[in-house]
Amino acid sequence: MSHFYNDSHKQKGSFESSNKSNIMMIKKLLFLLLGACFSISAIAQTTAEEEGIKTLLLQETKNAYAVDVQEYNKNWVKAPHTYRAWNSRTGYDVKQGWDAIEKERLAAFKVAKAREINPILENMVFKFYSNEACFVTYDQYLYGKESKPTKEVRVLEKHDNAWKIAAVVALTDYSQNKFEEGLVRKSIDAEQSAALISDYEVHIAGITAWATFFDTANTEAKVRQVRILERSNGAWKIVFAGIQTLEKK
Repeated sequence: MSHFYNDSHKQKGSFESSNKSNIMMIKKLLFLLLGACFSISAIAQTTAEEEGIKTLLLQETKNAYAVDVQEYNKNWVKAPHTYRAWNSRTGYDVKQGWDAIEKERLAAFKVAKAREINPILENMVFKFYSNEACFVTYDQYLYGKESKPTKEVRVLEKHDNAWKIAAVVALTDYSQNKFEEGLVRKSIDAEQSAALISDYEVHIAGITAWATFFDTANTEAKVRQVRILERSNGAWKIVFAGIQTLEKK
């Protein structure tokens, strides 16, 4: 009897131990499944937030070039800490506080001509700080990829469950590039509509460009021409024209 009791007791103990192991295993599996579900949910939420921010940034740029004051203003945080900075051909420009930013924007919109653009945003990197703030960096192409992209930085805050822009930094490469060279040539071609241009050279530095070329349409002499241009309101304007007759034909 004692032997039977001992065997039965051992079997019961073994069963209870096995049962506890199974329960622990089930708990671990449930924990892992719950963790996976939360991770998937967090990833989906983050992806949705990123897409929402990208849409906002695209629209903000379109609104600026469309000269749409009301639509442009509604995407910003209207506070003293709101910040805007970018470089220019002659230095940099910074505005601190929404009042200063809005004043500048209203003045610019009064003289600006509306343009439709389709920006391209690439290499976007997001860093979220809780659910209320986000830091974003990206490259932006305004006129296609023949020009270099601007390097963009945005800080966004969530207000009333909507993302708003709190800070903007935009860096443009103003070194000589194919896009600017094309704009200079376009201005010269418009002025020299009857010319046959050859041996064309152009140099660009900041807001100034100079170009030299021969006009082969001139049948009486070999003529070398010089143009100096300045960039104003997004276009190159000729400010000096020089003609040098090298030899009679």
